[in-house]
Amino acid sequence: MIKQSWIRFEIIDKVTAKSAALHGLWVCGIIAGGILIALMLRQLGFNPLGIDEYALIDVGLYSVIGWGIHRMSRVAALSGVVYYALGQVLMWQRIGFKPSALIIVVLFAFANSIRGTFAYHRYSGESDKPTAQDRKESGKESAAAIESEWSCSACGAAITHGQPVCGACGEQLEYT
Repeated sequence: MIKQSWIRFEIIDKVTAKSAALHGLWVCGIIAGGILIALMLRQLGFNPLGIDEYALIDVGLYSVIGWGIHRMSRVAALSGVVYYALGQVLMWQRIGFKPSALIIVVLFAFANSIRGTFAYHRYSGESDKPTAQDRKESGKESAAAIESEWSCSACGAAITHGQPVCGACGEQLEYT
């Protein structure tokens, strides 16, 4: 069993990569929800944060970034941390620096999101499809059906018709 921590989420496969990436989705949702609550309180005459209607732009951007992270977009994960950091710097210029543990938690969540999205794509590149040799050994398919598939003349690896280069050896493929 893998011991997981929200600070340094261990990524060993696509499933754990997606779990780590979704930390950024949760953070985007919480930030967007918090801004919406603050805007509703502002309408009731209580505005301790001093926000205005332009905060709806932040809600929209965090929603789009969260959706991108949900779709395992590396660009969205990077955009999330950059946009959050930029927003914090602009806020510090406006009201002064006020250190908070929440800032660290959000940055760790976005860092896990970046790690998760990149790892997800790295693990997605690995094929889960069995090779022709594995299928021959399993005995579930006839040898004639397996042999009729395309294979590389240099290394014998199974290929898909139309593939320009063999993925195993890098040989240029010609179809006749």
